[in-house]
Amino acid sequence: MQSFKRTFFIFLAILLLPTLIFSIYEIGTLRENEKVIENVYNNQLDAILFSVNQYSDDVLNSWAVKLNQIIEDTISQKGSCLK
Repeated sequence: MQSFKRTFFIFLAILLLPTLIFSIYEIGTLRENEKVIENVYNNQLDAILFSVNQYSDDVLNSWAVKLNQIIEDTISQKGSCLK
């Protein structure tokens, strides 16, 4: 009976030890993959924010140019009316 228990525990250890080691390895790999995904996400978010900032800057600059043209046209029309 003692030999059976010992053989059973050795057999159980042979089955469970590789499973335990593989599970620990997979959990470590999963955490590493999550870090890579988080890094990619942050880089994409930075790129999107940069793009939105560039676009808003372009829109504001175009509005400023149009406003300056309107002001210059108004001033030149007033100047030509006075002559």
